[in-house]
Amino acid sequence: MKILILGSSGLLGSYLFNFLKKNFQVFNNGLRKRKINLLNTSELKYFLLRIKPDVIINCTANTNLDNCEKKRKDAYDTNYNTLRNVVNLSKKYDIKSKIIQISTDQFYNNKNHKLNRENVNWIPNYYCKTKYLAEKFCIKNKVVVLRTNFFGKSNSKNKSFSDWIFKSFKSQKMFNLFHDVYFSPLNLLTLSKMIKKVVINIKDINGIYNVGSRDCVSKKEFAIKFAKSCKIYKKNYQSISSKGIFITKRPNFMCMNIEKFEKKFKIKMPSVYNQISNEAKNYRLKK
Repeated sequence: MKILILGSSGLLGSYLFNFLKKNFQVFNNGLRKRKINLLNTSELKYFLLRIKPDVIINCTANTNLDNCEKKRKDAYDTNYNTLRNVVNLSKKYDIKSKIIQISTDQFYNNKNHKLNRENVNWIPNYYCKTKYLAEKFCIKNKVVVLRTNFFGKSNSKNKSFSDWIFKSFKSQKMFNLFHDVYFSPLNLLTLSKMIKKVVINIKDINGIYNVGSRDCVSKKEFAIKFAKSCKIYKKNYQSISSKGIFITKRPNFMCMNIEKFEKKFKIKMPSVYNQISNEAKNYRLKK
């Protein structure tokens, strides 16, 4: 099986490339810098025809919410047009690639603090609008959508939430942790394993799936647990509310109900605390 990872210079894309190449023939559009312009249909056409991948995993995204508001054309191109180009060219030239779109938990903000199923209930900013447009296009074209949130030791120029936590606790400076923002992330290894399951079963998979840990945690609680697991915890932080902090509106309760994914693959997703403990080992090894 030939797999093409787009967005392979990013946090997830670079990790996923190294993970999947152990079992598959894996291609990328640049691990350090981009090999091709994905918005140039001529370049992209020849790239796809040369590889003729069985599966394309689209990790390409502009995830900087403030940047998406300021540079809307760039956000639209990166988060929507890239996917559209890939799908349309694959169909036009009969490449027959199955496509997986990596999407976001930013669509969720359940005010009743119930775990969010796959129904969208929050589109507050331009980032979410572009990702939602991409998802609608996916559904029309039978592209698999995985909504997720992830963390882990970065091997790319893009840093994760856990990278930031590690650096902040190691610093002598005070920093802020939000006690009112909740999520249910996976570490990079577990998420890559779940994506591999989707790849292997791609012919039988359709629709949108939440792919996250089975429970919910505040970013403050996550950070403290992670720091203690890394043995770097100290009280150089203050607990604050996220209200009024950000220029761009964003959700507070992104926790996902992952029963649909569990049922489809007959598995039990891990606890977020399990994910924190497992990932902390990587940071302790690489201090």
